[in-house]
Amino acid sequence: MKISVEIMLLGYMRLRGGFIDDMETFHEKIVGTFVRIRISGANQKQDIYRLVQVTGTSEGARYTLSKRTTCTMLEILNLDKTETISIDSISNQEFTEDECKRLRQSIKCGLISTLTVGDVLDKATELQVVRVNDWLETETVLLNHLRDRASDMGRKKEYPLLLKLKLLYIFL
Repeated sequence: MKISVEIMLLGYMRLRGGFIDDMETFHEKIVGTFVRIRISGANQKQDIYRLVQVTGTSEGARYTLSKRTTCTMLEILNLDKTETISIDSISNQEFTEDECKRLRQSIKCGLISTLTVGDVLDKATELQVVRVNDWLETETVLLNHLRDRASDMGRKKEYPLLLKLKLLYIFL
């Protein structure tokens, strides 16, 4: 199966909100997904990222993650070695076509096992509820913001009208 951006979106996980809040099922949902990590280097003018597969979770030192404290660490397969990283070190931004190409190259070299259609479909189905809930939460926040903004704009427009009415009453 050719790894395209569309296929990768099915198994790519941005770790936000409700996904992290449900730590009971976190391990089952996260293992097998792909996350985006920053590759640090001394001579790089811009940040370079890599898509890596999550192979497990473990316990580590406590750290703060989006208004809560956790000690859950992710075990990832970074090229040919397994690393343990904290959840807060993962990028929540969308990945690029170049990062997808690097992942394809890693699979060709045998550093990551080949993905099957069944594996991708199973993981996409498993993550669908998380994605929909995350999307609903994002949209709710946006709509609340827009409602509050419209309400404030309405008050500002009404206020000059009230001043004009008061002036009319004074002159009458």
